[in-house]
Amino acid sequence: MPYAQLMDRLERLVADTDTLKTLPERTLLIENMREHGLGELLADLAEREVPEKSVTAELELAWWQSALEAMISGDDYLAMSDGDALRQLEAEYRLADNAHVASGAARLRWDLAERWRAAIAAQPRQADLLRSLLKDGRVSLPSLTAQAPELIGTLVPVWSVSPYLMTGLLPAEQHFDAVVILDAEATSLQAVLPSIARARQVIAFGDPRIATPRTFTVGVERLAPGESAHQRVESAFTALSAVLPVWRLTVVYRAVDEDLVLQLSKNFYDGGLRRLPEGQSATGLDRSLLVEYLPDGTGLPSADHEGVESVVAEVNRVVELVFEHARLRPRTSLAVVTASLRHAARIGESIRLQLSNQPGLAGFFGAGPESFRVVDLERAQGLVRDHVIFSPGFGRTPHGRALHNFGPLSAEGGREKFALAMTRARRSLHVLTCFRPEDLDHTRLTHGAVDLYALLDREISGNTDLGTPASRAAASEQALGADPLVADLGDRLRARGARVWHQYDGAIDVVAAADPLNTMDQDDSDIPRPVAIESDGTAQYRTMSVRERSRLRPQLLERLGWRYMPLWTIEVFTDPSSCADRIAGYLGLEKMVLPGRTSQSVGFLDDDVDQALNGIGAASSAGVSYLPRDSGAERNGVNGSREAGPMTMEEQTGDDRPEDDGREEDMHQYENKSRHTETATGGAAPADSGVPAPASRTATGGSGEVLPSKAAEDDARSWGDREDDHDTWLKEQKPPHWG
Repeated sequence: MPYAQLMDRLERLVADTDTLKTLPERTLLIENMREHGLGELLADLAEREVPEKSVTAELELAWWQSALEAMISGDDYLAMSDGDALRQLEAEYRLADNAHVASGAARLRWDLAERWRAAIAAQPRQADLLRSLLKDGRVSLPSLTAQAPELIGTLVPVWSVSPYLMTGLLPAEQHFDAVVILDAEATSLQAVLPSIARARQVIAFGDPRIATPRTFTVGVERLAPGESAHQRVESAFTALSAVLPVWRLTVVYRAVDEDLVLQLSKNFYDGGLRRLPEGQSATGLDRSLLVEYLPDGTGLPSADHEGVESVVAEVNRVVELVFEHARLRPRTSLAVVTASLRHAARIGESIRLQLSNQPGLAGFFGAGPESFRVVDLERAQGLVRDHVIFSPGFGRTPHGRALHNFGPLSAEGGREKFALAMTRARRSLHVLTCFRPEDLDHTRLTHGAVDLYALLDREISGNTDLGTPASRAAASEQALGADPLVADLGDRLRARGARVWHQYDGAIDVVAAADPLNTMDQDDSDIPRPVAIESDGTAQYRTMSVRERSRLRPQLLERLGWRYMPLWTIEVFTDPSSCADRIAGYLGLEKMVLPGRTSQSVGFLDDDVDQALNGIGAASSAGVSYLPRDSGAERNGVNGSREAGPMTMEEQTGDDRPEDDGREEDMHQYENKSRHTETATGGAAPADSGVPAPASRTATGGSGEVLPSKAAEDDARSWGDREDDHDTWLKEQKPPHWG
């Protein structure tokens, strides 16, 4: 401590006569408060040197803490429901539920085996005939249904067959309890009528916004310009929707880009789609949607098409991206979707020629469950891959002029094809384009080309009215507000260097992420995942089932790039600093140990923000200060009220409590050395900076100061008024091998 500052403090200590004048009144008042059960509270306030302006909040917290302890004192379940116990229970439930789901196939096989055993016992004659047919080896569906009509349903409870083969494979008398029609939006009603006629119940899955059925055509003559080879017919989904109840599934579970989902929801689904935000939106990492402009995407118009189709630059770029994916991400699936069949054929041929130069990558292009594919929009129905490259294939003339013809996208049904192309990816979508928005006249575009222009205008020019994820998060926070306990936790996280949003995008209660300025030099794989915090005190949490909130929603959030953490109200109420430390650990943030405070936060008054922004305030003329205060320090920069943390003596751990005062004088020298070490490592302001370091708030009333403000002999406990003496402490601390 500088000499001038030391003398100033000594002079203020000598001039402090109010303490002696009010000593009798304060003694009577303190004794009266102790008689009313406030002794522990007074000891805790004195131990942590609480400023007078914060005593009201501490008293209120102590009241609520006492009320909580009284409520749970007679309930063993509530008493054990702290954060760690609740997390353990949820983890055990998650493991049990996963095991239950994994055992479903075995349980189903056992049930089918029991039914088969009972059916054989009930139909012995048909069982013998069926056994003879199987031994003969000449088994057909008509013979099976004719010889064992009562057993065939038990032997084969589920049939999977194309609607076009139904009448040729199964006899007319074969009926089913239920028929499930997949891709009903791309199947005509005529094709599924034989299946519907055999069922007591019909369930059709489909999305009329992404596909429509087509008629079969056979011909060898070249079509006239603008003439379509197929005619549109009514789909099975549309026809069944008119007579059956319709249940709309509006939640998007794939990692499609947020802005793209909003575009599809607004233009195709009347704003009805809902989706959880991605983790990349909070960390600033690459999005799952990338639109790449190719400036050299020019070519000559073809003789049979009005536009410039399958330009060389786009073909080469697709081939480059495909082989880059095969080298860097061979374990994830990939597909290339084009707008025209000619462009798909040119890309496929170019990949085949390039593969001869890189034989080591041949395994990626082999057959498999999700093999690499190059398809046009007509064959993309039902195709889903981890990563998708969408290459329209249309470019500009050598003079840079756009012909505004995008093939199938500009024809009838082009809007469905655009939506189909945008929804084929699970993880990422890479869109290539040879056009900028200023190259196109949107008034000359039709059908799906209009939606493609809207995509380019948003991603390349940035002309969007949907808002960025950050702006939507700020708007939702202002509109919905936050729970006071959660708001206090957010303040503590910000003090630890995290970025915090409440009610993020209206879907997640709290989001915490590392500051991008602190992770600029790190690789994307090394940056910690942002934390999605779900509070158990919200109405949304109460409406979810146990399985949904404990397993399904956490799994979905983790698949979207988040680290999930449940926020238990009882834990954030009793120990908010531990919750903040846990989340900061997930984000890779170092635990903040500010100058002049203990290693662990004890409650509201050693709040991280207050300590970071303010030191010890100036001494009040009307109040009593346990520590001399620096005249220049003021409590500013903190607005609004906060919930207080725990501060009863029962809640403090042994590390937070003061050691026996018999050791106090010996501890002063060690703590002073620790303070000098902390200053040298950046933990406190340097001595020559002109800014006094904030005073310590340790249990000994400032033992962390260079000059202690209270001597050991001034503490009543050092006169023998304590539970244990120094000898007892030495015996407890001796090593085991000392005997």
